[in-house]
Amino acid sequence: GGEKPAVMLIGHYHKRDVCFPREVHVLSGGCTCDQTIFMRKQKIAAHVGYTLVKIKQDPALGVVTRLAEEWFPFYDRGFYQGRY
Repeated sequence: GGEKPAVMLIGHYHKRDVCFPREVHVLSGGCTCDQTIFMRKQKIAAHVGYTLVKIKQDPALGVVTRLAEEWFPFYDRGFYQGRY
């Protein structure tokens, strides 16, 4: 409640996460770029895929009454063959 936004979408971190702190729907959507050599050396995972988000909003009040998210991961085993 209060003056906070109802939904926060985060990018850039190559991670997928969903949480609901302080009544704010927070989604980190993953990435479309596979793990780079730098990330592999640092043991940093890349959550490759996309998230489909459906939001239902009360037409009179404008508040979010429902949020559904679905994760679509992408795996490309051929990306790593012969690279490392």
